[in-house]
Amino acid sequence: GIFNNLILYNSMNSTSICLFNQRIAIIDFVPIINNNYKKKLFILVSTDDTNNDSILNKDDLLLPLMYDFEEKKMDTLAEKNQLILDYKYIKETNEIFLSVAIDKNNNNMFDFKYESNILEKYDEELNKFIPVLNDSLSAFMKNMLNSKTKK
Repeated sequence: GIFNNLILYNSMNSTSICLFNQRIAIIDFVPIINNNYKKKLFILVSTDDTNNDSILNKDDLLLPLMYDFEEKKMDTLAEKNQLILDYKYIKETNEIFLSVAIDKNNNNMFDFKYESNILEKYDEELNKFIPVLNDSLSAFMKNMLNSKTKK
């Protein structure tokens, strides 16, 4: 389900903190322990009603966030809210992947017929998502999809 906020409880010292101080929809969250045993929380949220239906939910543009428990710090992992079609966390390798739509007509919706999507992977060192495909392979795929089929 969708949550309006997350409360983190520390049982060692009986303290609680509220992660957000604004209207927000938490679409999903995943606790992560990286290779250095650093505890983090990946959170996918909707902050704006981009489809104007008066409800914050997964149908709006989404923003990926990462909360660091040790530093008590929230990082935004994208420059702006995005059309995130899907995400996958692979526990065995601690990798997070996003399928992000390219909204060519800027209508905040994804048209499978005319618009493409890219696969991005979370880079912990850069603390942001980066494209999985290199530029030349990405260009090849775009050209292939945009070319007309010859008979």
